[in-house]
Amino acid sequence: MHEHLLQPIEIGPRTLRNRIFISAHVPGFADQGAPGKRYISYHRQRAAAGVAMQITGGTAVHRSGLLTTAPSALVNLDDTIIPGYQSLSDAVHNEGGTMLAQLAHSAGTLSAELLGQPSWAPSPVRSALTGNVPHEMSSAEISEIIDAFVAASSRVRAGGLDGIELLSAFGFLPHAFLSPLNNRRTDGYGGSLRNRMRFLLELIEACRHAIGDNQILGIRIPGSDMVPGGLEVADMQTVAQALESTGQVDYLNVIAYNNSLRFGRALHWPATPARHELFTELSGQIKAVVNMPVLVAGRITHPDQAEAVIANGQADMVAMTRAHITDPEIVRKIAEDRADDIRPCVGANTCIRARFQGRPVRCMHNPYVINRYTDQTPSSSNSLPLVTVVGAGPAGLEASLTAAQRGYPVRLLERSHECGGQLRLWSRVESQKELAAIIDWRIRQLDKLGIQPEFNQTVTADQLLSIDDGIIVMATGAEAVPDTIPGDGSVAQTTPAELLNDPSMFTGRVLIRDQGRGLSALCAAEALAAQGNHVIVVTDEPAVGLDLDLTVRVPAYDRLLNNGVEFLPNHTVAAFEQGAVKLQHVFTEQETMLASINVLVDDHIIHPRDELIKALADSDRVVRSVGDCIAPRTVEAAIHEAAQAIVQLAQA
Repeated sequence: MHEHLLQPIEIGPRTLRNRIFISAHVPGFADQGAPGKRYISYHRQRAAAGVAMQITGGTAVHRSGLLTTAPSALVNLDDTIIPGYQSLSDAVHNEGGTMLAQLAHSAGTLSAELLGQPSWAPSPVRSALTGNVPHEMSSAEISEIIDAFVAASSRVRAGGLDGIELLSAFGFLPHAFLSPLNNRRTDGYGGSLRNRMRFLLELIEACRHAIGDNQILGIRIPGSDMVPGGLEVADMQTVAQALESTGQVDYLNVIAYNNSLRFGRALHWPATPARHELFTELSGQIKAVVNMPVLVAGRITHPDQAEAVIANGQADMVAMTRAHITDPEIVRKIAEDRADDIRPCVGANTCIRARFQGRPVRCMHNPYVINRYTDQTPSSSNSLPLVTVVGAGPAGLEASLTAAQRGYPVRLLERSHECGGQLRLWSRVESQKELAAIIDWRIRQLDKLGIQPEFNQTVTADQLLSIDDGIIVMATGAEAVPDTIPGDGSVAQTTPAELLNDPSMFTGRVLIRDQGRGLSALCAAEALAAQGNHVIVVTDEPAVGLDLDLTVRVPAYDRLLNNGVEFLPNHTVAAFEQGAVKLQHVFTEQETMLASINVLVDDHIIHPRDELIKALADSDRVVRSVGDCIAPRTVEAAIHEAAQAIVQLAQA
């Protein structure tokens, strides 16, 4: 079924075991800038499951182009990284994998803000993303950077890795030289496309000499800058042919966009509902003009998608990077004809958000990113106690699944007619449909284990106390309650959950109060706007959906603002008066009246459903509470807590 995907491929001097690779990304597990135990465990796990090739995250080679100053990311500035490379190489090779190091210089896209060390770039062009204005490199500094790449390449070779990938995308240094958006030079490194290619061509020649012919040298390139005035696909076809003609490059890895632009960083890591395989047209156009292998990334999350990309000739290998954060066993499950068991990546970009916040990579619905909660081997005991789970939202489903996988008998009780809780409501909105897979995958896995949720169950404390033996897991979630706002009652109030249950109940001119700072208010706005309502979102924060990361917020703003939704940040809801809502500016205290408001959707107060927890507090029952019934938080927190609670019980 996936015969193209599982075929081996020659990449330079190496034969790779299939067509699936993990592209460069920074999981945040490095130890003082070098691969440590957690970093190595992360890559070993994925190699053991059959990934053909893995690439370290972008690794700075010079202090003028640091990606970050955090010790959780790799840096290749001196020989201290070599022992870590050696341990990483041994771990991946022992599992039959191939490991490359991506070498990088961030140019003007980022600023490490090191005193006495500005960032260097081809030209002093301000980054729209960060506001950074880099130093324009001299000829001597260009040579210094090439020497730094050479030294870093030699360390990769000394560390026993299989080669390097040079990052010439995202506005990083080689890309910055290539792109007219970043390169305004008038010397031999600027002007014509041939001149703008000069830095990259010199870099390739120097790095190939450093690593030798028996290692892989790949280049990550943009298929296009995707904006007027930037590199177009025809330009990049010319670049690709020039790179191939050197005879020194083993593959091209195609992506898109330019991080020095306002939205480039958000769009090259596309969150749902961005379409899948969205850069394969670009990779196909590059592949059409070269004979070397072409690789591609970009929302390829399911093996059927990956198979089609290879079969259609759009690329020779596909990256399934975020998908392997969600499920590191993808290749094994494909080989065992168990694709239906793959935990699906839904594009929530919790992984990206964690990295933006400087934390190790995480997943909304995989609590086992690096085997944090031990293995899932079923217990050999025949007398495990019954686990009764109350609530079939994300936390309840995860608790039930984790328990069942470990051999516990499980009973899952849900008060409504369906599983999923608030997450199910969000998934009814067009842009968030993929989130339903978090719920549906767990339902399928439970069904395979013989567990069927029991719906429309109003559970009481007496019922739970009547259970003779066993473990009770409370996953009853939380509920939104409209705030008490002064006024004459002339404006109807509801909550996002109530609205998403039946958006058609509410029409007209609607004000949404966003104090949850996440998806709830924006989902409500999308549902109402889709029905033609006039929607205004107000928040007392500086921005609507403040807690959403860049990759989720940018497309959400694009969808809503281009569909007529209005945003009013820095305002509080003060009162109702005769069908109008009085707002007050957070800083100036100036009052504004919004007339003819039919409905206020209040995403404000969230109360844990903890009545049963309190009722059982003094009993002798083994009770564990997980998720929002403890305190309202995120889907990620609920699922991780549920898994952890069951594993800790099993270990007790």
